[in-house]
Amino acid sequence: MTKNLIEQLLNAQQNGATLLACVKDVQGSIEVYQHLNRRWIYTGGESIQSTLDLEAPDYLVQTYQQVMLTSLLFIHTPRRILNLGFGGGAFERFFISKNDSIEVVPVDTNAQLVRLAQQHMKIPSKWPVVIDSAEHYLANGESQFELILCDLFVGQNHAPCLRGTDGGDVGGGENNFYLKAAKRLTDTGVMAINLAPESEAELMAILHYARQAFCGAMISGVSEQSNLVLVLSKQPLPDITQLMSKITTCQHLWSLDFNQLLTGFKLFPNKV
Repeated sequence: MTKNLIEQLLNAQQNGATLLACVKDVQGSIEVYQHLNRRWIYTGGESIQSTLDLEAPDYLVQTYQQVMLTSLLFIHTPRRILNLGFGGGAFERFFISKNDSIEVVPVDTNAQLVRLAQQHMKIPSKWPVVIDSAEHYLANGESQFELILCDLFVGQNHAPCLRGTDGGDVGGGENNFYLKAAKRLTDTGVMAINLAPESEAELMAILHYARQAFCGAMISGVSEQSNLVLVLSKQPLPDITQLMSKITTCQHLWSLDFNQLLTGFKLFPNKV
């Protein structure tokens, strides 16, 4: 989602959008709005939590979500996907429209947000949401996934666990969030994370902890946003030329513009 679209939706809230639902939680209000063909969830501040195109429910309106799915270049057709940060169910809508044999396990801490999304955001009923924190779910399960999607935010900031360790404290070892995630991935598994680091130092710390757990890494900015998308792989990443050779097959499977999505990525050297 571009800043321009965010501004349009925030402006619409004040000028003509219909308020469909509102609930209170410990962090404030969760509101669902609709204007023309857009429906969205708003939790405060200057950002939009999740957006739905009513004319194309499977379309990923928010640009960073499309960038995160560049990770599909490495696994083509995952059988099991872990979605940390269910939000409005955009990834679930996308995958069920493309291949309903894929199992998606959504996890979210906010039960009220999930209920609102299930009522108003055209969520497929075949995927019940696990109400749990991402850290607890990763640490207390054994099932494995080919792909982990991670979109964990508190307001406009990414969750503290994404800084590397539980609670964002300096440390490592068993508390390293990325080590926990890597253990829940298959040997060829991939993880894609939406980040909003507050400083270059914070980003470097995230990369430090992530590289303890993953062999391959690449990072991209998001057009017209301050977000970054980090893609991590347990296997060495191919170079850009090799990735480009996979685009035709993936384009057919997923109907995403991988040529465009890949252009913003920088590959880090594979960890030996």
